[in-house]
Amino acid sequence: MDQKQLDTIVSKITEQIISKLQENGSVPKQDGVHKANLYLLTDEGEAVIKSKFKQASFLWDQYKVEIINFNLKNYKNSFPKNLSKEDKVVLMYLPFYDIAKAALGIVDDIVTFWMSKTFLLGSQVLLLKKVRDTTTNNGKYKELLSSYKRTLNEFGLCEIDWNDLNKNSSLKLMSAVLTSADIEKIPFNSSVCLKKSAILTDLAKKKITEKNLKIIYR
Repeated sequence: MDQKQLDTIVSKITEQIISKLQENGSVPKQDGVHKANLYLLTDEGEAVIKSKFKQASFLWDQYKVEIINFNLKNYKNSFPKNLSKEDKVVLMYLPFYDIAKAALGIVDDIVTFWMSKTFLLGSQVLLLKKVRDTTTNNGKYKELLSSYKRTLNEFGLCEIDWNDLNKNSSLKLMSAVLTSADIEKIPFNSSVCLKKSAILTDLAKKKITEKNLKIIYR
């Protein structure tokens, strides 16, 4: 028996085993293309989000979207048992009272709970920009909140646009190497999260300056 025949037999046996396990419910059946999970923390419902933010309609095509409402009472049971690297935790907006608490490691509501759990796993929390303004006219207070925001950026908070979640048109957040062509895809005045080991070509660095991009390393 040659190697090709042996591989064929092993393949058929494996298929039969998987089929039996699926029948018994031990292995989930694969229906269509696998989708990463996207956990969207918000105080609005799915219908409202789809209606108000037309540019976010692609989410439901590309991800398994789960709405995590800010008012959820049993929020400690809402966090997934297994958060993969492909899954995304997205905050529609970050309440100003949670900025300081999250930066100081205080966990006493659903937002700080999800942020803490996600950071501890070494994953990012993605914050949508300009969805809701949480700024203040008090200069000193604004400065304080900004300092806490910088701390959260170091923990793994990354501000993004809706389009950054679009797999069909966006640059992956943690790319290893960025060229000028990659930078060209990013909107002006945006923020990009990169690993500390990420490599930028000279032309990419020049394009970053031209587009006034903010690079956040973690």
